[in-house]
Amino acid sequence: MIAVYSGDSYLARRAALAEAKRLGLEAVFTPPVAERVAQQLAGGLFAVAGCVVDLREADESNWKALKPLLEQPPAEVPLLLLDPKPSAGRSRWYKSRAEVHASPTPRYAGLAQWINAELKARDTRLSAAGVRYLAELDAGLEALSKELDKLELLTPPIGLETLKAVVALRPPANIFALVDRLTEHRYREALLALQLLLAEGGEPLRILATITSRYTLLARAWALQHDNPRLGDKEAASLLGVHPYPAKKALALAASLREDQIEQALAVLMRAEKRAKTGGHPLRTLERLLFELSEI
Repeated sequence: MIAVYSGDSYLARRAALAEAKRLGLEAVFTPPVAERVAQQLAGGLFAVAGCVVDLREADESNWKALKPLLEQPPAEVPLLLLDPKPSAGRSRWYKSRAEVHASPTPRYAGLAQWINAELKARDTRLSAAGVRYLAELDAGLEALSKELDKLELLTPPIGLETLKAVVALRPPANIFALVDRLTEHRYREALLALQLLLAEGGEPLRILATITSRYTLLARAWALQHDNPRLGDKEAASLLGVHPYPAKKALALAASLREDQIEQALAVLMRAEKRAKTGGHPLRTLERLLFELSEI
């Protein structure tokens, strides 16, 4: 029996080890060395035959040496292959000779669902706002899993501020976070988000253009929601031409704004773009823009 675990590296690794444990195998990885794999498949007096082969660092010479073993594995001996990102050749080989268990990395709403499932498995409770905060950290699943382990030690209920104090991961610098703070009149936090964007190499004019595009998206989302209050995320995504997650974010933000606020924001943005493109200092223009938007 050959089973392949691919997709997200963390999920694939966890699934392969869980299956090894279920089958009574030693839950450790065997390097992609033909002699070592052959020894594990043969078993022994005190060892169950079978193994989990780690192909994450395997090159073509490793694969070529392993193929004879894989093409004629001992009957009924489990052979688990951890191969998150198989080459095109290995993928073709797996289709006809192995059970492939793909675990794609969850994104957007799927990531929030994964976090909720992990919390449930740990018998830990967290508010919807807390789950959203974790989902927006833009961290790998393994890093998120370690942060979730910490929450098991806390006494519920776990508030958002407590969560932020405990979690070691830093929220990413992104325009949505910046716009969130502006619409909530949190100028100082918006300025901090801008500083993070600049520190990561963001150019003032490009940041200004992206803020404008986000507010334009907000305006379109507001208009769609005004015409159809029951508009769903997927339909909105199709109409707006974006992924369901940013569409959901845009709808949520738009619902908190009035029409006159949208109009004022767009007018402020037009003036800022004109200043920045006609000799004004881009960074000062951007900082002034943040203040004006946070006051709307």
